[in-house]
Amino acid sequence: MTPVEKNDLVELKRDVNQELSEGLVGIVLQSDSDEVEVEFPLPGNSVHAQLPQEDVKFLVAVDPPEE
Repeated sequence: MTPVEKNDLVELKRDVNQELSEGLVGIVLQSDSDEVEVEFPLPGNSVHAQLPQEDVKFLVAVDPPEE
């Protein structure tokens, strides 16, 4: 399993609630060994969720823009 890190794109592996359904793609805001905080951009708003690592699937690493 690929470790999930800040700024990575991830996919939900299961339905969390009505807004956050399986297959939804989001960006990792914070990550530790047990949980990740993910922002899911949805039409009209963004939803943040604190999820167990096993609920997300790593898709691609994204380098943050240089300042």
